[in-house]
Amino acid sequence: MKLLSLMFLLLALVTNAMSAESVYDIARKGAKCERDQRTKLLDCEYRIGKDLLISIAGVGLPMAGISFLKSDAKGDFYGAFAMWSGCVNVMQGERSGIGMVGSAFISPMNGKVYLSWVDCKDAE
Repeated sequence: MKLLSLMFLLLALVTNAMSAESVYDIARKGAKCERDQRTKLLDCEYRIGKDLLISIAGVGLPMAGISFLKSDAKGDFYGAFAMWSGCVNVMQGERSGIGMVGSAFISPMNGKVYLSWVDCKDAE
């Protein structure tokens, strides 16, 4: 009986891990970019989980503005700007959930989400 219970628990854990979305997938799904009708600049917003909201105004410009409108390390996701790569790092918070995989990187140069900071740094 204990063996059977252990097998069901193991199956549940494996199924949960296989069905878990990556941070990259969640960040990509939460990305929305639009061209401002007045300024003609590309602006992007990233709604990632419940606790991360990032805005990038003037994507592609040297003076692009990055705003962390909501970010909480104790929440499901939080963000930080990395000077070395020039990208926004999306990381799992304390409440991200079991089975979450990886992290994501957002480029202010093109508004795209990347799996690695190296690819994000090299983005044009």
